[in-house]
Amino acid sequence: MTRSDFTMANKSKKQVPVLEVCVDTQLVNTPRVGASLLQMCESVGARCSARDQLMNNTVTWQLVYGSDNNEPRQVEETDEVLSIIPVDQFVAMVNSQVKKAGGMAYDHTLTEFVQQLQHIYPAKHLSVAALGVEKYFSDQKAIAKRRHREEVTGQKTKGSRRVQDGGAVAVTRFHVEEAIVVTQLETGCCCRLVDSAQDVADLVKCFSKAVMEKPNKKNRFDSVFSFLEEGGAGVKADKTGAGLLKVWRLQLQQLHNLGPDMAAAITEQFPSPLALKQAYAEYPNPCEAWKVTENIVVRRGAGALETGRRVGQQMSKRIHTLLTSDDPGLVIS
Repeated sequence: MTRSDFTMANKSKKQVPVLEVCVDTQLVNTPRVGASLLQMCESVGARCSARDQLMNNTVTWQLVYGSDNNEPRQVEETDEVLSIIPVDQFVAMVNSQVKKAGGMAYDHTLTEFVQQLQHIYPAKHLSVAALGVEKYFSDQKAIAKRRHREEVTGQKTKGSRRVQDGGAVAVTRFHVEEAIVVTQLETGCCCRLVDSAQDVADLVKCFSKAVMEKPNKKNRFDSVFSFLEEGGAGVKADKTGAGLLKVWRLQLQQLHNLGPDMAAAITEQFPSPLALKQAYAEYPNPCEAWKVTENIVVRRGAGALETGRRVGQQMSKRIHTLLTSDDPGLVIS
């Protein structure tokens, strides 16, 4: 790599990427969905591009570097993939799932659809949403009422808006919930239900914000010991050693039933792990070195309400195991 290439690479890394929302052309052409997605992208400062995806009605995200400063365009693909299922396809897949559970012949189930997505997008985080399911149930309810009224009156409904039957496929809410649960258990992918084009846009907006914030949150919890946590900032220890005693107390408190009073009593006599380990090494019988802390008195309260007790045998053995065991997989009960 030349010096200029190295400089350009470092400069690109420091740039703030532009989020690009890649929407399948079939989804863009869905009535009202394309316009809602475009408005959503403008509201969050992202680009919206229509392109043919590997699977119809899917949305993917990518981070674009260097496209605004006459620099080479660098694209970083993200792990998120969202698939929007039209209601007619979703109902057909749920119906197939019901038939499969009943031992009948079936076509393409919801579970098989998600498994196909996982095969097409390996190592991706997949999410699925069905569009218009509530409207489907509303139409089914209206159809049932119309048919009942026609049977009672013996006359066809006239002059009012007719609801289309939408074919012979009909499923219930129970069928939908059962198919969603089975799919999640078998594939690990959860299916959401969205009612309108605006709901689709809001869902894509949530994913877009999460993708934009992910680089800042990526290493937030990496390599953090629980005994170093204090609130959200952690315990500070400077070069002079100030703060290390507090870390030592919090480290002891990671043991079950070892509270602040007991930790304070132990650290008062042994102000560091090294001091306690040295006391273990100097004990006449190495097999009974845990007795170093057994008789330390733990005091609670003050004045007439003050009480005292010893650290005790069991806790002393656990502390000894914590500081002397060479087994990284040992669980201290």
